[in-house]
Amino acid sequence: MSSKAVTTIAPLPFEVEAKKLDEEEELAATMLAKLDMVSVLSSKDVFDSLMQSFPATLGKAVSKKEREELQLKDPNLVYGEITFETLGVIFEKIKKVYGRPFQGTSGPAGFLQSRGGIFYDLGSGTGKGVIGAAVLHNFDVCYGIECLEGLYTLSLDALNAYNTRGKARLIGRENDTRELVSM
Repeated sequence: MSSKAVTTIAPLPFEVEAKKLDEEEELAATMLAKLDMVSVLSSKDVFDSLMQSFPATLGKAVSKKEREELQLKDPNLVYGEITFETLGVIFEKIKKVYGRPFQGTSGPAGFLQSRGGIFYDLGSGTGKGVIGAAVLHNFDVCYGIECLEGLYTLSLDALNAYNTRGKARLIGRENDTRELVSM
């Protein structure tokens, strides 16, 4: 009678971690494949034409100047912007992955599955996030809330650009948001 010894070698910790990363990358690739980045990128020209007068450097300078003048040291008042593409990816993930009907807490209608809804941007700066949301989805209303007066004033200029030039370019498209409000 012959007996064979079987030796099992457990994977090393870095091999387990590498396998996890591969699985996560595969899942991320599958999710990204579901996203409609063509619609996001086709809307980018509208957004860019509206926001060309509001570079990030302008928002940063206005924010910094006002915070220094008012001696505001609160770290929550640091200026930053989200890119249109990043906002588009977020909206697409909600539409195609997380916001589908009955997915998580999305309920029977889901989130961003059809026109409507309300968008809020707290700390909206120059209003780019609010206008980006209005360009990407047909919300009933989009609100931007900003506590620094200088940024609020710039957001009113951006709102004017949206109402006079942007909205007309979106009429008839799926995303012609009815009302955009900057506060």
